[in-house]
Amino acid sequence: MHGKQVKIVKLHKILSTSLFQKYIVKKYSLSDFYQAGCLFFITAMLILNTLTVFANENIPDRRKNQFSRTPAYLIAPLPYSYPGVGTGFILLGNFSNLYDTTTDLLALEIVGDTGGYIFQLDETPLIDERLFVKFYYENIDRAAVNNCNKRGMAGTGKNDFTILDINKSVTKSILFDITFFNRRLYFFCPIVKMNIQYKPFATTMAT
Repeated sequence: MHGKQVKIVKLHKILSTSLFQKYIVKKYSLSDFYQAGCLFFITAMLILNTLTVFANENIPDRRKNQFSRTPAYLIAPLPYSYPGVGTGFILLGNFSNLYDTTTDLLALEIVGDTGGYIFQLDETPLIDERLFVKFYYENIDRAAVNNCNKRGMAGTGKNDFTILDINKSVTKSILFDITFFNRRLYFFCPIVKMNIQYKPFATTMAT
């Protein structure tokens, strides 16, 4: 235990030195570290892709097709009534396996006391049955979200939370998903940008 504490102290000294601050922190931005991480991710995936060529023969078969292309759709109006938000309708459209691919499309329009929309394009293949990309966009001008004040079971009750009044929520994300061994192993690399404005408007305490 003492040895671990010494290593932590040494690491803290290295990170706090002026040389580290000058040549690492100031020279490289977060985007540089992110690009390096993505490069490492791609390299690791290429290695795993090579291994699958030799390993697939020894893996038991899947019982179900993991890359279904059977088309399906669901269109439904959903009325809502939510305390602190209001009433209205949600128009939902979900389309699966478009154009004989694994691509899924979700579109959601919210009208009434709150407004906004959600658009999602999922499982779009860049490399068939190997590399996929997912696009997500959300723009909502009103929502109510339960925010728990504490985590865990001890010392908390079912009513110990704060309701957050979301005035504006804009989320943009792209997710790259690579899979191996017929979806037995997969890795993903997300890029997310969020802009959320909120304020607590109701608090309940456990009794």
